[in-house]
Amino acid sequence: MAKTYCLILFCFAAVASFAQTGSISGRVIDSESLEPLPFANVFINNTTLGTSTSDKGEFTIKDVPVGTPELIFSFIGYQAYQVRVTVKDGEVLRMNIKLIPLKEQLAEVQVKGTRDKAWEKQLKKFEKIFLGSDDLGRQCKILNPAEIDFPKTEGDVFKAVASAPIDIENRALGYMVHYYLKSFTSDDVSYAIVGNARFEELSPVNAEEASRWVANRKDAYLGSARHLFKALIDDRLTEEGFRLYTTRGGVAVTARTRVFANELDKNIVPFKPSGVVSPGANMYERKITLGGKIEVHYLNDPTIRPAYTDVPHAVTWLEMKNGFVRTNLEGIMLNPLEVVYSGDMGMARVSNMLPLDYQTNGVVKVKGEKQVEVLKMYEKTYLHTSKSFYYPGEILWFKAYMNYGARDMRDTLSTVLYVDLIDSDRKVLQSKTVRIENTIAAGDFNLPNKLKPGMYALVAYTNWMRNFGSKSYFIKPIPVLDLYEKINGSGVVSASNSRELEIETDKESYGPRELVKVTLNLLDEAEKPVGGNFSVSVTDLTQVPVATWVKEDIVPGMAIPGNVELPGNKFTQRVEYGVTWRGEFLSDTRKREKTDLTVVQGAFENVQKITTDENGAFSILNLDIYDSVLFSVQALKKGQLYGSVETKPRDIPFAEFKPTDYNVPIERKGSIQRVISPYEVPKDAILLENVTVRSTKLFDSTRHVPNLFGRGDVVIQGEDINRFGSMEALIRQKALGFRLNFDGTHWRLIHIRGEASMPPAALENVAIQVQGGRSADGLYGSMNTNPMRIDRTPEPTLTIDNRVQTISSGETIGDRLMYMEIQSIDRVEISSVGSSYTGSQGSYGIVSVFLKKGTPPSKSTFHRVFVKGFDFPQEFKSPDYASTTEDHSQGDYRALLYWNRSVRVDAGGWGQFSFYTSDLSGQYRMVIEGVNFEGRPIHVEKVITVEPK
Repeated sequence: MAKTYCLILFCFAAVASFAQTGSISGRVIDSESLEPLPFANVFINNTTLGTSTSDKGEFTIKDVPVGTPELIFSFIGYQAYQVRVTVKDGEVLRMNIKLIPLKEQLAEVQVKGTRDKAWEKQLKKFEKIFLGSDDLGRQCKILNPAEIDFPKTEGDVFKAVASAPIDIENRALGYMVHYYLKSFTSDDVSYAIVGNARFEELSPVNAEEASRWVANRKDAYLGSARHLFKALIDDRLTEEGFRLYTTRGGVAVTARTRVFANELDKNIVPFKPSGVVSPGANMYERKITLGGKIEVHYLNDPTIRPAYTDVPHAVTWLEMKNGFVRTNLEGIMLNPLEVVYSGDMGMARVSNMLPLDYQTNGVVKVKGEKQVEVLKMYEKTYLHTSKSFYYPGEILWFKAYMNYGARDMRDTLSTVLYVDLIDSDRKVLQSKTVRIENTIAAGDFNLPNKLKPGMYALVAYTNWMRNFGSKSYFIKPIPVLDLYEKINGSGVVSASNSRELEIETDKESYGPRELVKVTLNLLDEAEKPVGGNFSVSVTDLTQVPVATWVKEDIVPGMAIPGNVELPGNKFTQRVEYGVTWRGEFLSDTRKREKTDLTVVQGAFENVQKITTDENGAFSILNLDIYDSVLFSVQALKKGQLYGSVETKPRDIPFAEFKPTDYNVPIERKGSIQRVISPYEVPKDAILLENVTVRSTKLFDSTRHVPNLFGRGDVVIQGEDINRFGSMEALIRQKALGFRLNFDGTHWRLIHIRGEASMPPAALENVAIQVQGGRSADGLYGSMNTNPMRIDRTPEPTLTIDNRVQTISSGETIGDRLMYMEIQSIDRVEISSVGSSYTGSQGSYGIVSVFLKKGTPPSKSTFHRVFVKGFDFPQEFKSPDYASTTEDHSQGDYRALLYWNRSVRVDAGGWGQFSFYTSDLSGQYRMVIEGVNFEGRPIHVEKVITVEPK
C-alpha cells in the first residue's frame, strides 16, 4: 500500500476553556529609545483575538480564554516576539513589551508588474500545496503573492519564504488569514508548513453565504485531529463517529492488502482507548498517549481517495514521535511538531485551518439591512429567582425581564413567555405560561414534596425565540437538595455592579422580628432621577449561602449577543400576543379530516367560525384567558352534532442543558436542613396532588345572577349603564366615594373614605398616600411628610361574574375596568366593605361586575373543551408582627424572608419596601434586580445584620 506522509506544523497556541475568560493589556515600546510603537499587531496565535496598539503603544485584548496561549507581537522593522502567557478567569494580565529593531535592513527590492514565468510556476505549485487543490483551496486567494519567494535548493526539496505575513482571503470559511510563515518545505512524499496565523472574520454578502460559512467551518472541524482528541477527552469516541485500530502485537506489517475485512483481526485489531487520557501539566491540559502508529477511521465523512476498497469513509494513519500528544481541554494540540499524519487528515491545508477560538455552535454575523432588521427583532429574557437552590415542597418564585435588539420593538414582539421546569433528562415536569406586560412577567412553581434530589433547570423562552434556536433561550440550573443536604457556599456577597441604584436602610442592625425599612434611589447614567421596576429576594445567609458555582447577575444575563444566528429565508415561528389553542377535529370514526367549526368561548362571550386543515388541525390565536376557560365547539353533518375535538399538547422545544456541567458543592448534615414555614402552607391546609376539579355552571337568562359577596351598597343597571360611554364616567357619576383616576400610566380605582360627608370642592384636594409621595391624580399630599415612602393605598377588590380577579404586576384594577366595553355589562354593584368571602382583600371595598350573557351551549349540540390560559402567580406570604390578629406563637426560622416581584421606583427616582426579620440572628442577604424605565438592567446586593436578643 502506497503511503504519503504529510506533516502540518501550525504552531498552535494553547487555549483552554471558552467558558472562562480573562484579559491581557499592556504597552509596546522600542527597546532602545523606549518610545511607544503605535499600530503594532498584538494577537493570540491562531485565533481571531487580536488588536493594534494605540498612539501611546497601549493595547487590551478582552475575553481571552483561560489557559496558556501564545501571544504574538509584530511591527514592521522589528523582530517579532512570541511568548506563552497564563490567563486566569476574571483577571487582567498586564505586560510591557520591548521590541528589538532589525539591525540588518532588507535589501532593496524592485517590484515589477510581472514576475518571470519560473516564479509564476513555482507560485502555482506553492498555492496547490499551501492552500490545497480541493473545493476549499480553490475558494482561497493570496492577496500579496509578491511577498513570497522560492530559494534555490538541492534535490527535490521545494522551499518557500515570505518577507511579510501572507494575506489569504478564505471565501470558503469566511476568514481573512494573516499567515506568518516560518518554514515551508515539500518533497515527493511529505510537506511541512510552520508558522503563526492571525484570523479576522469576513463579512458575508448575504444570509446564504453566512449559512454556507457556518456549514463549511463545521465540516472542516468534523473528522479533524482536534475533533478526534476532543472526542477522546470527552470519552465520546464512538458517539462522534471515530473507530481506532492498531497493528496486531505492535508489529508493523509491510505486506498489506487494500481489503479492510481481510486485514481486520489478522494484521490490525481494534484499539481500546481506555486510560489513554491523563492529566497534563496544569488543570487546562491533557496528555493523550496512543503509543505507536494508530489507524483512525471516521465513519461520518466519505472520502474521495479510499484507502480500502471496502471502506468508503475517511482513514488516517497517525503517529506520535514520543508516543503522546499534549492538548488543552478542547483537543487543540500543544506540541503539534510531535505528530505526523498520512491519509485523509494529512490532506488538510491552510484552507482547512480554523481559529482556535472556533466553536462548533458558532454563528456568522451578517451585516447590512437584513441583519439590522433581524437584530431589531431579537428578544431575550432573564429570570430572577427567589433562591439559587431549593428543597422538595418549597415554592420557587421567579420574575422575568425582557430585552430587545431595539427598544422600539418591545410593543411589537411577544407578550407570552413559557417557563419550563425540566429534570436532568430534559423531561418537562411543570410548565408555566405567563403574560409579558411592560417587558416583565412573573410566576412560580410548587415543587412536589416527593421531588427527587438532583439537578433541574428552568428554561424560559417565547415562541418567537424558537426561530433563533435553543441558544437564545434562558436556562438556569436549579439544584434540588435532599432534606439532609446543604450547599457548601461562600458567605461573600458580590458588591453592587451599579452606581445608579442606592439602597438605604433605616438602621445599621436589627433585632428578631423587627421591621426593616428599605429606601431605593434610582438615577440614570447622567445622574438624573429615573423610574424602574425591580424584584427583591431576602434570604438568611446561614441557610442560603452564596452559590459560588453559578453567576447570578441580570446585567450580562440580559445582554443581546453580538452575533445572531439567522433563521434562514423565513421565520417559521410567529410572535404570540396571547394564548394559542391548538386542536384537531376527529370524525366519528376517529379520522382527522377537514371541516367547519363553530367555536364559542364561555357563555357566548365570543363566537367565531373556523375551518380546519386537511388533517383536522386548527389554531385559535391570541386568546386573552387565564386559568382554564370553557370552549364549546360544534361540527355538523346533516344537521347533527358530528365528530369530536381534542386539544393538541404544546410543542416543547429542546433545551441544551447538561447537568454534568455544574459541580454543586453539597454537604451532608445529621439533621434536616429544610425548615417549613407556617407562612408557606396554612395550618389547616390539605395538600392534594394531581386533582382536577371541573363543574358545570347553571345559567338562567331570565334573572340576574346573584352576587355571592353580598348585595352592594350601590347597584347600577339598565339605562343607568347604557347612557355612559365609559366605566370612568359611570363610576364618577353613580358610585359616590370611588374614583377612576389616571396617573399617566395606569388607571387606578380609589376608595376615598368619608367622601360623602365632605363638600364637593374639598374632594379635589384629598391626599392619597402613594409610593413616592405623589397621588394618583398627580397631587402631592400633605400626609406624606415621612422621608420613608408610604405604601400606595390598595384598590378595592374586583369580581367579574362572582370571580375575584387577580391582577398581574403590570396592571391595575382600574386598567381592567377601563378595558371593558360598557355595552357588555349587565350591572355593577359596589360595596364600601367586602364580605367574609374576600377576607382582607375586601377591606378597601369591592366592585362586582356582571356581564351580559345567556345560557352556554348545550352539551347535546356542542363539544366542551377546557383550554388552559395564562398562569397567575401566587402571592408571597410573610408575617406582619405589627398585626394583633395574626398568630405569632410559632417560631420563625424562614430561609426566604421576603420575595417581592414588583418593587416600583417612581419617576422621581424613589421607591421603598419593608419586611420583618425572623427569630434567627446573623446576616441577611438582599438581592435586587430589575430595569430602569430606559431598559437598562441593574443588579445590586446588600447585607444587613440581625443581632440576637
